[in-house]
Amino acid sequence: MPEAETNISWLPFDPRDWEQLTPAFGLLRSMVGAHGPKLIVNNRAAAFFDRCVHKGRLELALVAPDLTSYRLFDEAERRKLTIRVPLNYEEGCSIEPYYKGHWYARRSNLEELTAIPVTPVARAETERVPAKTPPAGPASAPPTESPRVEPVAELASVASTELLGALNPSASPVEPPRRSREKKRSRKKTTHQGAQWQTTKRVRRQGPDRFGESDRALFPEMTKLMKDEQLSVEEAAGRLGALGKIKGRGNADSRKHRLAKRYRDERGEPKTP
Repeated sequence: MPEAETNISWLPFDPRDWEQLTPAFGLLRSMVGAHGPKLIVNNRAAAFFDRCVHKGRLELALVAPDLTSYRLFDEAERRKLTIRVPLNYEEGCSIEPYYKGHWYARRSNLEELTAIPVTPVARAETERVPAKTPPAGPASAPPTESPRVEPVAELASVASTELLGALNPSASPVEPPRRSREKKRSRKKTTHQGAQWQTTKRVRRQGPDRFGESDRALFPEMTKLMKDEQLSVEEAAGRLGALGKIKGRGNADSRKHRLAKRYRDERGEPKTP
């Protein structure tokens, strides 16, 4: 940056009245508070440093390169001065705009600032001044649990139940409705009924009547045996079964019972005791 043009007289420099810029900033930085990330602490301290300079609470002097003389700045010039601080401020601070020479801060001003508890004031002032560089992005906060919302209808039913119980202690307690459980039970019941119906339907299904014609062909012989020999339906069927005339699978008893049942169902003869 080009050197600023100035028309001002230079004064004899006495180092006992002044403090170098970097140590002076470090003193104010410790007053503001050195705890926390360096960038944020430096920004706060720099904002407090500039405010003190602009208000005249801290006087800066530009010392000649040979350290023999210095010059001061009026109010309009002070408000244009800003400090620039590296991440490690001990590496050396600077003042903008650029002037050829060395920067010092008046020691008496620093003693006055450190003699009173200025840390709260400094923090309050720096909070009103925006940071020179944007701070790092905030860490992602953990998800907060959403508040639990009870169903209004269910709460109303429970409240009415409790109120009735309080008004009539002798009455039996009424259980609040449980719609969800009733729905589940009804679904299970329907499913069970459907399965039962399907099972019953499968049980009632019958195969083809393979021996119907052969059984009916024996009906005249059974009728004759029942009339001539006074036999029952079961005895007549057993007589035919003993002769090997009943066709079908299974043993002789199963074939006999099948023939007797078919004869009674189709001819209507009553079952003998």
